[in-house]
Amino acid sequence: MQGEMFIITPDSTEATIERRALDGPPSLADLQTLVGGYIEPVPLLHHYVTRAGLRPCIAYCNEDGRLVGLPVNATATGMWSESVPQLRHQPLLGTIVVLTGDAEFMESL
Repeated sequence: MQGEMFIITPDSTEATIERRALDGPPSLADLQTLVGGYIEPVPLLHHYVTRAGLRPCIAYCNEDGRLVGLPVNATATGMWSESVPQLRHQPLLGTIVVLTGDAEFMESL
C-alpha cells in the first residue's frame, strides 16, 4: 500500500504544496490537525495531477472554514475549478489536504 498526501497551504502571495509519502491512511486526528478543525471532503474533486499523471484522489478541507474566516486557497480552488468547472464561483478556504495512491490505499480511505 502506497499513498501520497499533498498539503496545500494558502499564503499571502501563493500557495505552498508539501508532499508526504504514506504507507497507510492518515488518522482522522492528523487530518484535523492539518486543516485546523473538523474535516469535510471537497465535493467532486476526484482527480489530482501529479508528476506521474492524473491520479484518483480524495481531498479534505476545514468544515468551518467560512465561519472562522480562513483565507482563500487560490491554488486549490484553481485545481478544483479545473475538475468541476460549474463550481468556479466557490473558493476553497484554508489548508487543503489531497490524498492519492495505489488502489489498495484509495480503498482504505
